[in-house]
Amino acid sequence: MSRRVGIALLVGVLITGAARVVLADGGAGERERETAARALRDYAARYVSAAAAHLTPTYARQTGLACSACHTHFPELTPTGRAFKLNGYVFRRSESLEGKTPEGQQSLLLNLVAPVSLMFQTSYTSTKKALPGTQNGTVLFPDQLSLFTGGEITPHVGGFLQVTFDPQSGQLGVDNAAVAPAPGAATLVDGTLGQQAAGLTGYTMWNDRVYAEFGAYRSAPLGIQRPLDSMATGVIKGAAPYWRIALPNTWGQNYLSVGTYGMAASVFPTGVEGPTNRFTDFAVDLAYMHSFGSNSFTLDGTWIHEKQTWAAGGAANPTNTLRTFRMDAMYHIGTRYAFTLAPFVTTGTSDTLLYAPAPVSGSRTGSPKNDGLIAEVDLMPWQNLRLQFQYVAYDTFNGSSSNYDGFGRRASDNNTLYILTWLLY
Repeated sequence: MSRRVGIALLVGVLITGAARVVLADGGAGERERETAARALRDYAARYVSAAAAHLTPTYARQTGLACSACHTHFPELTPTGRAFKLNGYVFRRSESLEGKTPEGQQSLLLNLVAPVSLMFQTSYTSTKKALPGTQNGTVLFPDQLSLFTGGEITPHVGGFLQVTFDPQSGQLGVDNAAVAPAPGAATLVDGTLGQQAAGLTGYTMWNDRVYAEFGAYRSAPLGIQRPLDSMATGVIKGAAPYWRIALPNTWGQNYLSVGTYGMAASVFPTGVEGPTNRFTDFAVDLAYMHSFGSNSFTLDGTWIHEKQTWAAGGAANPTNTLRTFRMDAMYHIGTRYAFTLAPFVTTGTSDTLLYAPAPVSGSRTGSPKNDGLIAEVDLMPWQNLRLQFQYVAYDTFNGSSSNYDGFGRRASDNNTLYILTWLLY
């Protein structure tokens, strides 16, 4: 039986995938690069999971391998990338400064190359119909500007930290900006806590077959006075537990992981005292990959069920449910091109207070239903540069296809073209 345990501070979540390993083209000699790649492949064969991961050239510098060793098409992961994350980001081939105690135990480990990387994004966003009173065709320069640090801290401890500049607020934060209409309903575990919470989780792999991760999140909103007081909104009472269990399996050129994850939180609508609203999310997901030589096909899907109990008010109904299904199918041509189709649908209990009529963002029917399709083409002229062309088409938006907001706007008016340039260094 084999077992691996790691602990990480979760700052963001990215999609996972799988594909072949490609060796780096510079630095150490061919023999050393092959040794590094073989070592990573060996433990990748033993420790694969569909857990979340982070991407940064810091890890490429630490391991001495090209980005494509751990990513098919960043941020999607290969089996090697999943294994690197599962083992706590501690695999290292770069030179380091080490110190030892008189007893010979290691007491210091510092990489000679500073573990710092840069991510820069610039984008263009256009909706089919401009938002009322706004200019259509928004250019963000930057869309996102981030600094990363991470990797091996000690022989058994690694980590990841991201600091991001928000071009709209002029402040440091996380995640990129949104300039197109978004549906009014979203589950807690599917992005509602973005930029609002920090979490600590521990994960383990048992017998090479069962991946388990458990932890908790606590409110940590950006740009808000501390300590949190009566002026704060959406504060988690105590901590919100998070869990994930997955059953990964690799055979031949195939990888499959089926799992479940979820979160439960009691949230103060305002302030930090008094009654709370309760949100309990349960989800199942799968990740599948098949390699065709240098090409690959990946399929990812998730279904989320959320039970909402509105004891503190804010909704017309005392309890509601929300359900989300999402799937994306991606075909990779080598490491340069990728083509994606991703249907999505959200349904749930109608609530005339929670989903009230309002221009653009409201619902005439009080329904949270949304469905549509995302089509995306990605070009990667270099392994650390990605050009993304994405189109989001809505069939239903906030409960209806026509006059969904009660002010004459159609669901298709929110169809969005998104062009992104994404550079990592």
